[in-house]
Amino acid sequence: MNKQSKTYWQTLKFQYQGVYRELQSYWIQYGGIKALITSPFLHVSILITILCYPLWFNQQWWENVISIMPNLLGFTLAGYAIWLAIGDGKFREILSGSTEEKTSPFMSLNYSFLHFIFIQILALIYAILVSGFSAWGDFWPKEVVKITGLIGYLLFIYAIFSAFATVLAIVRYSRWYDGHIRRQKDKSLETKQTKPKD
Repeated sequence: MNKQSKTYWQTLKFQYQGVYRELQSYWIQYGGIKALITSPFLHVSILITILCYPLWFNQQWWENVISIMPNLLGFTLAGYAIWLAIGDGKFREILSGSTEEKTSPFMSLNYSFLHFIFIQILALIYAILVSGFSAWGDFWPKEVVKITGLIGYLLFIYAIFSAFATVLAIVRYSRWYDGHIRRQKDKSLETKQTKPKD
């Protein structure tokens, strides 16, 4: 193996390790499998998926996912841009500063967005793959078709509910910012009132 090939493989390995580390960090900060299993949004998604059985059992459910999910993904990225614009530097400084034991509120909301985007992309890619496999006709056993439909529609519904979870996180952040501004105004008013008169 020559020096150039070795450098290429080292760069490739470094790239994959970087992606793995970021995904591992996201999964740990999200709370891992425990946070996923105990999520009320996942529970409601499972219930709705069961109730929508006729939509994913026999029909081409992936068409809904492929048509809706890109728009939802666009909404998410716009929401993320808005989230980054909310607040001033001082407020972000107060909310930032993760430690090894605890994630800062600033990073916690960023991880919420990452989870939301990750589930959307996963649902979209899964739907595209199943759409491609469906072109093989009756090659797949009915049991496989049922399971793929169940998983795909569950991912789709969970992605929609993840949007709601992220919106709640933004509202919580906005409430903190509102409190921060209110405290600043109160402090400014107290300073004016205690200022000695000439």
